[in-house]
This record gives sequence, C-alpha cells and structure tokens, in this order.
Amino acid sequence: MSRQLKIYTIENKEEEKCLRKKSVPVDEKLFKDPEFQEFLDDLLYTALHSEEQDNVPAGGIAAPQVGRNLRAFYTLDYDTDKWQLFINPEIT
Repeated sequence: MSRQLKIYTIENKEEEKCLRKKSVPVDEKLFKDPEFQEFLDDLLYTALHSEEQDNVPAGGIAAPQVGRNLRAFYTLDYDTDKWQLFINPEIT
C-alpha cells in the first residue's frame, strides 16, 4: 500500500541542503527492485495527495523533493490528465 512522503521545503535548513544537492542517475539495476518500485509508487501517491499536505495540487514531483537525490520525477500531462514518469532525463 502506498504512503504519502514528506515534501521537503527550503524553510527547513536541513531539508534545503538535500534539495540543493546534485541528484545522481538511477542505476538500471534498481528498475526491477521492489523497494525502488515501492518508492516510485509512494512518490506518485504523494503527488496525488499533495493538496492535503500543502493546499496546492501538484503538477509534478521529483525524488529530491522527498529526500531522495535521484534523477527521477513525475509530471502531470494536462492534455491527457495522466502522470508520466521520467528516470535519468537528459537535456540535449
């Protein structure tokens, strides 16, 4: 069962340190790891329920926002109203 993760803020200096760290790529071995899959489920659950935590609906959420400095994030496609997962994105 998915659980809501705490969303980090810059108001908390310890959380801000995590938010400012450079994220690392997700190792491909983790793609099939049940714990990583559970984390992704929790990350999406947190985005879906963010309004309960901070009164603002989410349009996306990144792993560093919940304390994991991994290059992974979800974004809401407003045209389709579906969430998309991005892992190790690169700008070219």
